[in-house]
Amino acid sequence: MKRLTEVNYYDLLDISPKASFEEVQAAYDEAIAAYASDSIVTYSLFTKQEREQIIARLLEAYKTLTNTHLRREYNELLIEKGELSQDEIRGLASEGTGLPETRLREVTVESITHEERVQQCRRNPWR
Repeated sequence: MKRLTEVNYYDLLDISPKASFEEVQAAYDEAIAAYASDSIVTYSLFTKQEREQIIARLLEAYKTLTNTHLRREYNELLIEKGELSQDEIRGLASEGTGLPETRLREVTVESITHEERVQQCRRNPWR
């Protein structure tokens, strides 16, 4: 089993290298929900620090794969390392993935954990 830092962004988000912007967004949202501090699925499996490391890695993947320029550079790096072939991304640019040249939203680990705290306070304001 590969370590978290050894898994490429496509495998991390469980998407194809030809995934559209919408597919990247949906996979990211699903993964973030799975690793949130209130997630029943992963709550007892990871410490707070481990969850934050996973969320930070997911954030790196999201920022890279939703930026056309960064994604192109990342794909070239994976090709050089032998983790991706030209065939796996052939037609990506010409078919159009709906990827913007810049990020649609700025996301940080701090903003995610802050949002979790806000939602938790809304659910239980007397805590």
